[in-house]
Amino acid sequence: MDASVPIFQQTLPSLGLDVAPAGECGFEELEEACRARLEPGKGPVHIKGMTTMAECRAAMLAVNRLGCGAPWVSWVCDEEGESPVRVHMLAALFVCEGMGAAAFGVDCPDEAAGERMAELAAHAQIPLFRVKAGRAEPYPYE
Repeated sequence: MDASVPIFQQTLPSLGLDVAPAGECGFEELEEACRARLEPGKGPVHIKGMTTMAECRAAMLAVNRLGCGAPWVSWVCDEEGESPVRVHMLAALFVCEGMGAAAFGVDCPDEAAGERMAELAAHAQIPLFRVKAGRAEPYPYE
């Protein structure tokens, strides 16, 4: 593993939940579900496979409130940079940066990775990575 990628002490995967009207739960309930899957003060954390802004925000708040340090966040997107619910990766990047993410990455098709990473790099203020074969690969690639 690259020295710039931490050994994650905790991974918080997508729970597949969303808030009304798109989903069935409230935001506080979503954040509590995220907190229940974390150990306070134990980090670094990889918030993995996010697809909705509500779940991503709830996960970020849970990590921050439990004192787990600044998380790495990965976003699932297609060739165009959109998640399955049509949230663009740039919107997710800006929210994650504003909420204190240590790094932001995408899990996208290999053939689109170079273009998506270049698009993110033009706007990012934090380190970037892509998820390939389940591992974080720092950008720019060596």
